[in-house]
Amino acid sequence: DSFQKFLMRHPRSAVALLREVARDVRRGEAKARDIAFKPARGRLAGTLLRCLGDAPNKKNVAVLSGFKRKDIAEMAGLTIETTVRLLKDFETRGLVARAGKDIKILDLEKLKSLSGHFS
Repeated sequence: DSFQKFLMRHPRSAVALLREVARDVRRGEAKARDIAFKPARGRLAGTLLRCLGDAPNKKNVAVLSGFKRKDIAEMAGLTIETTVRLLKDFETRGLVARAGKDIKILDLEKLKSLSGHFS
């Protein structure tokens, strides 16, 4: 197979590929663990943090753009209704603010704490 030959000729590429596969497996395991054991509120908080990635962050505020509520719900393993209800709760608690289709993260540290992610 030509792919195997390529990997044999380029061992650094093989190592990089294995790192990516291992990272994807770890993410999948973490998501399965979250769905099995974490309450909905923590799962949504964790999903918002994962969606942020390297989003610009000024004074502990970052903005999520381009994510539909349905997509966020699916990533968190929640229904759309639960996701919308929890986003409203997060807004009431001062964790997020919704502006059109964007979600502004107002308190990143509290969101991390809620998700069970400690840095």
